[in-house]
Amino acid sequence: MIELDMDDGTSGHFKWLSKSDPPIEFDKSVSTDTVAADQFATLKVHVILYYVGEGDVRTAVAVRALGDAPLNTANGTVVKLNRHDRQLTIKTSTGTEESFRLDPKTVGDTENGVAQGLKFDFNKGNPVRVTFTASDGGETALLIAPVL
Repeated sequence: MIELDMDDGTSGHFKWLSKSDPPIEFDKSVSTDTVAADQFATLKVHVILYYVGEGDVRTAVAVRALGDAPLNTANGTVVKLNRHDRQLTIKTSTGTEESFRLDPKTVGDTENGVAQGLKFDFNKGNPVRVTFTASDGGETALLIAPVL
């Protein structure tokens, strides 16, 4: 089992893939920077966990370590996804707009699965949570996920 503190404050429990589980189709462009879930042994770091399943029956497929630097989250609705300028703008609950840089490793959790390299699509008005890092050059999105 893998236990995680989720970015929404809850605790998540995930089982590992077993040899008897059916094979999982995992996009090669997304899986490039990952480690198989049963081989990941680093503690106390931020990660993106790729999994299948819903509710209490979730199976961890792979883990992408993000390091131990501080991460931030912002919730809001999509105002604009500009692939050309590699930027996502959301409107927060306070009515302010926040913009995030997108890079080829930004992960989008979509209804069709995860994607990166700007191969994801979020429509205007979609509620999302953006996990990002802040630097002198602005804020860079690491993960964009729907808020259900």
